[in-house]
Amino acid sequence: MTLLYDRERGRICCRWKEPATMRFQGREVVINRQRTGSVRVSELGTMNKRDFATIRKGGRGKAVSQFVKALQRSGVFTKDYAPEVCEICGGSRGVRACFHPETHRLAWLCPEHDTVLSGQQTVAA
Repeated sequence: MTLLYDRERGRICCRWKEPATMRFQGREVVINRQRTGSVRVSELGTMNKRDFATIRKGGRGKAVSQFVKALQRSGVFTKDYAPEVCEICGGSRGVRACFHPETHRLAWLCPEHDTVLSGQQTVAA
């Protein structure tokens, strides 16, 4: 599971994979289906209760809560917040906060590198 914070939209995007069974040519096949969900976050760092309830039903509420707390500790929701740079390439365009719930690591990545934490893509620095 990967969590991203998009400051321009004011949303936390949650991406995860879950197994899904399908019938293909008379056989039961299990595939990994990628799912996404999002939670609106105010400028002060409070989450929308309805959005959070739908994410929490899938068992992802704890990770989203930890992510919001990590963002609050890093000062993202303050008025004097200065955007970070990408940890891999050093670019400052479209940089987002990414959170890996298993390692509890908060990283600042550009859109090209935001899949690094989820293990979907390997990028040579």
